[in-house]
Amino acid sequence: MIRRLFYVVSLLLRNASESDRREVSSQLKRYGLHHTADALMWVLEEVLKLEPAEMIGFPDSFRGEWMLREIMAGGNFGRNAERHRQGLLRQVLESRCRSIRLMRFSFGEVFWKEAKYWMNIVRTLPTRIRYRTLSLRDLPG
Repeated sequence: MIRRLFYVVSLLLRNASESDRREVSSQLKRYGLHHTADALMWVLEEVLKLEPAEMIGFPDSFRGEWMLREIMAGGNFGRNAERHRQGLLRQVLESRCRSIRLMRFSFGEVFWKEAKYWMNIVRTLPTRIRYRTLSLRDLPG
């Protein structure tokens, strides 16, 4: 993931004008992504030594340290994370606990993701009861 971030920085941020950076920053605030962008600016400042003049926001060390730990632990967008090599029940419990930890990072996004998860569980409960299974992964369409 760090390599992909380097490409984003070299192509977009370093070649963008100050007005482009202000426009991107205002759009990120409009869509509620400015906290994530600020954390990413901290990561890029620490890892790639990005200059303050090339940033689209102010580096946020609190969220940035957390983001860097997640990047290093998960690698390749989380595909190599340890949490994916566990049993089904432990994986589900770990996923719910992780969502609670993520609440500090982006409350709105995590809240609606959890709401959608539990609504899906309730919606598929009759199917789970009918087929007498917890997982619907291997059932026919």
